[in-house]
Amino acid sequence: MNRKVIITCALTGAGDTVGKSDEEGAGVSFAAERNIVSRRAAQPESVSAELAAAVTADAVALTRATREHPEIRQGSSVRGAIDLALVAGGLLTLRNVPDPGEPGRLLDESSATRKAYSQAIFDAMILALSGRIHLDETTDATPEAILRQIWEDHFILLPAAAEPG
Repeated sequence: MNRKVIITCALTGAGDTVGKSDEEGAGVSFAAERNIVSRRAAQPESVSAELAAAVTADAVALTRATREHPEIRQGSSVRGAIDLALVAGGLLTLRNVPDPGEPGRLLDESSATRKAYSQAIFDAMILALSGRIHLDETTDATPEAILRQIWEDHFILLPAAAEPG
């Protein structure tokens, strides 16, 4: 049986057929999800190209992490990443998060832009993903606490682990 995953945009209802056959294991690659999110979740004009690319990549990575967390029975689909990117773009605009200026400045942990950016992403995660994940029955944690853990892993632990020393 050759099955494809149908991904439907939350706003337009348009669908994309992507994925692997059952023999290869159902799923969508990170690059495919990033492409879907960038096409379906256009950022406001006030969000710079660097911020828009970061929002898309982070939305996909964080949403995919919900599918791998041991306390989450069912994580969010790419539709959650689309919603996360849309909400984050709106929050970045409302909060006047500045363009980081030079490329790579979002990676500077001491940057005020980095802090405002990561906080906006967390707030967007809570709004977009807390109702889209289903926790394991044995956990005492709340969806918000698990999303916070995923956010901390992504924005605090992973960058620290990648740096030498």
